[in-house]
Amino acid sequence: MRLTRYMLLLAFSAFLPGCAPNLQMQYICNPAGATIYEDGANNIGTCPATVTYKITADDKQRGYIVLRPLTARWISGASFETNTLTAYLSNGNIQHYYIERPRNVAGYDIDASYAAQITIISNMRADREACEQRHEVAMGVCLFIKDSAGRLDCQANILRRPCP
Repeated sequence: MRLTRYMLLLAFSAFLPGCAPNLQMQYICNPAGATIYEDGANNIGTCPATVTYKITADDKQRGYIVLRPLTARWISGASFETNTLTAYLSNGNIQHYYIERPRNVAGYDIDASYAAQITIISNMRADREACEQRHEVAMGVCLFIKDSAGRLDCQANILRRPCP
């Protein structure tokens, strides 16, 4: 019996957080919508973006991980560059790096407008997904209502308005 418990504990411990040494770096731009590149060419996503980096044994021993040079490029052509980033592991496995668009470069209004459009589209997608999820859940659930005798009665014929 003890051996079985030990084996189960060992099997489940593989799924606990912290077993996979990763750093999640969340890149947040102001305004949003910049494309993020590592080493100037490797497109890692559109800001805001989360990138997962593997933490090596050397990184753990040093107490920090050195990330590659980063470039953020907005649709107006404005850009921001770093040499390397240092993420200190004592700050946790989820960290944020804020990137501010240079204000002295023309086209800020274009980038701000684009960021607003991204936000609107993102909110519309989230609303649509939430509506679809509620609709799917409602179709598989029975609404119970107490009748006059106090018994629960299943009202399965619930009409739903289709999602927009």
